[in-house]
Amino acid sequence: MIPLRTNPHFQTIFPILLAKISNHKDFGFKRITIDTSDGDFIDLDYFLVDSRSTQIAVLIHGLEGSSKDAYMINTAKTLASKSINSVLVNLRSCSGRLNKHLATYHSGKTEDLRDILASIDNYFSEVYLVGFSIGGNIVLKYLGEDFRQVDPRIKKAIAICPPVNLKSSAEALSRPNTKIYMNNFLSNLRRKIRRKQKMFPGLINDNNYFQLKNFFDYDNRYTAPLNGFVDAHDYWQQASSDQYLENIKVKTVILSALDDPFLGPECFPEIQNSHIQCVYTPHGGHLGFMAFDNKQLKLRFLYQDLILSFFLD
Repeated sequence: MIPLRTNPHFQTIFPILLAKISNHKDFGFKRITIDTSDGDFIDLDYFLVDSRSTQIAVLIHGLEGSSKDAYMINTAKTLASKSINSVLVNLRSCSGRLNKHLATYHSGKTEDLRDILASIDNYFSEVYLVGFSIGGNIVLKYLGEDFRQVDPRIKKAIAICPPVNLKSSAEALSRPNTKIYMNNFLSNLRRKIRRKQKMFPGLINDNNYFQLKNFFDYDNRYTAPLNGFVDAHDYWQQASSDQYLENIKVKTVILSALDDPFLGPECFPEIQNSHIQCVYTPHGGHLGFMAFDNKQLKLRFLYQDLILSFFLD
């Protein structure tokens, strides 16, 4: 296996283009809708591969992702090769259906993860958590904010490219060389804002949306007020997982690439917690970690191998 020491933007963008070319289709999901504690709903896509297995992994996508993203599907397939079942989470409004409430999903919404875990049948006695990007931040925050309330079935967790310090990540994405990502996020988020505007006329709008240039602008106008935070800085401070990492009691791996264009310096903390292993690689971009398998002559994604070996160890 030869890791590709390529441009971080290539590592970040090429897997997305590759997924579009591959045209991933549904491969046996069983969709289940659960009610949340606040009267909303979340769509979960179960991928059950072995009825005898009591192991299940909960996969949480990144910002504006879904269960249909290639990294989610490929990880579920990788786990299935060892008879580990998966439930692929669609955060609120990410399943194709807009959630009921004005409030949105966000990078620190751990109450939804609690509801998801509570909904998983007790037949599954070994639960693993896998979070990608903001999904990783949610996983880490959940594990550390009140470790005494963590579901006892959780055996291990892994966070891939988590923005553990949201302010640092927002600053990284406001740089000129990351404008392509920021514009894409703002464009996708605007579509949901417009749909919400139809549901809640007078309570939300996209007037002068073109003036928003970065996550400070967006979070200050939408994420913070819609979810009970004072402003963007208050949201970033409360929702960041870095402040909770020392409290985590579950065996956890954090995998991030030092050249990740989505992460600033504060997203690579040195953690004095024997339960956490930090793997900071020189290359990999954001959710890339591509390598060339010189035996099978094809591209592989190293995080999938890491997830599998970590869970089976």
